[in-house]
Amino acid sequence: MAASKSVAACLIDIFVAPGEAIVAAREQRRWFWLPLGLVIGAGVAMWIWYYRTVDFGWLNDHMLAGRNLTPEQMK
Repeated sequence: MAASKSVAACLIDIFVAPGEAIVAAREQRRWFWLPLGLVIGAGVAMWIWYYRTVDFGWLNDHMLAGRNLTPEQMK
């Protein structure tokens, strides 16, 4: 396995060839933080977007529906 040669290649390798990205992490410790930070940041951004757009009444009902609670307990 050859290590990723650049930041852009490493960012693509994280999804396409994770083994090569791991080799790059061992060899290129200085620039590997940028692709890793972008991937983590994208995940955090998706969670923020989801919880800003979800209807909390629906989410609450959906989460409690699978617990076999009585209507009094759900209140």
